[in-house]
Amino acid sequence: MTTADEEENIEPDIPLSGFTADGKEISYPGKGFPVVEIGADGWFSQDPRLTRQEDVPSVLIERRSDEHGILLDDLGERVRLVGLKFRGRDLYLINEKDAETGHYLVAWFDESWQRHHLVVDNLPLTVWMVRRIQTRSLDGELSTFSEIGTD
Repeated sequence: MTTADEEENIEPDIPLSGFTADGKEISYPGKGFPVVEIGADGWFSQDPRLTRQEDVPSVLIERRSDEHGILLDDLGERVRLVGLKFRGRDLYLINEKDAETGHYLVAWFDESWQRHHLVVDNLPLTVWMVRRIQTRSLDGELSTFSEIGTD
């Protein structure tokens, strides 16, 4: 038996929502937070550290993205990394994960909405890496760092 925290490889910045097998809406803000089930009668909160029974249907958590592959939040808005830019363009979380870490990748889009990954040494940057770099930036413009390139 596993817990929600053990089973999910979830980044703390990216809350998830989805539906149970019987159609009830759930929200899971991230590791260490309760799983909340929202229904007509109100909401129910479950401690994610409690073990789940294997014979009970599991919760399917699905990430939605738009036609450009940008992740959407619970309201259907694009997940933008607020305060961060590359060449003056907004940065977005895209529906691609790093094969080793499982973290979502970051991209910027040109005028024709062509996607461009941020890279260091030909490796795409994840949201976790970009947030670490952000602490070294004064204005959030990542193109000022010579080690960061684009594909």
